[in-house]
Amino acid sequence: MPTISLSFLRFHLFRLWREVPVAFMALVFGALALVAAAAIWVVQWQRAADAEQAVHALMRTPARAGHSTDPAQPALPDFNSAEFVAMLMKVADRTSLPVDEISFALDDAEGMPYLRYRVKLAVTSRYPVVRRFADQFRAELAHVSLDAIHCRRENLSDVDVNCDLALSAFFRKPARG
Repeated sequence: MPTISLSFLRFHLFRLWREVPVAFMALVFGALALVAAAAIWVVQWQRAADAEQAVHALMRTPARAGHSTDPAQPALPDFNSAEFVAMLMKVADRTSLPVDEISFALDDAEGMPYLRYRVKLAVTSRYPVVRRFADQFRAELAHVSLDAIHCRRENLSDVDVNCDLALSAFFRKPARG
């Protein structure tokens, strides 16, 4: 029975090829597109299933307080305002960035698993120095992020720019006891 079906199919495909080659080519390309779409669907379905398993695995393993579950993310340090300010000013001194003004604010930590310490800096310097400072503190202080930077010049001929930098430093929440 299968040999009859194959010979029947082969006969009609060759007949279609001889009589209407455009329809035959459309049939071949349609079949190839169907196979490609099915292969893409299988790959995407497998990726979705893997992602769902990863999410379920993360939900099953409870995160210990103060420890990062992702090895690529650093563990947050304990909150010490004076030590943090000293480290930030040390980076500014090393990059020769004069700090005109600095302000700090500790966010209300209700409902968050970490403390967020907002820092605003006003500086006047050359733009490459400001960029070097931003690169340096990101390299040395992994728990600090640059939220915003706004630079302006009084005159186009001025070499120095006035910049306002907004930073966020994240710290481990103290254990309640």
